[in-house]
Amino acid sequence: MSAKLLGYAWNGYIQKNVGIYLASSGSGYSRVSSAIDQSSLNLVYAQTKNAFEVGKLFSPDDMARTEYIEISDPAMHPSPLDPRPHITTRAKGAGGADVKAGHVTQNPSEQTVDSTFNPLD
Repeated sequence: MSAKLLGYAWNGYIQKNVGIYLASSGSGYSRVSSAIDQSSLNLVYAQTKNAFEVGKLFSPDDMARTEYIEISDPAMHPSPLDPRPHITTRAKGAGGADVKAGHVTQNPSEQTVDSTFNPLD
């Protein structure tokens, strides 16, 4: 994994902290994380951590398999599958296997597990 650790979130389903990382590369992109303003990274981390810890990012079954979270797109953006502004994340399991993709909404009142999607299906 090529990524920058932003911090940790408590995963009550496996009773341990899991890392939240900013992906530095992926399909079709490469990112220089040091070029992103630290206050922006802190905000993305806090929003992702909160949505995960309160159980509004992934289902309980997916959380039980999550060993870390990777943020693949930290910029708030809409998409064809979710028109609400959101950050794109991926729950990762053993060996870095994809568990689930999910969105962290810009407006926390719109955050629900239903706002997640799984292009892996």
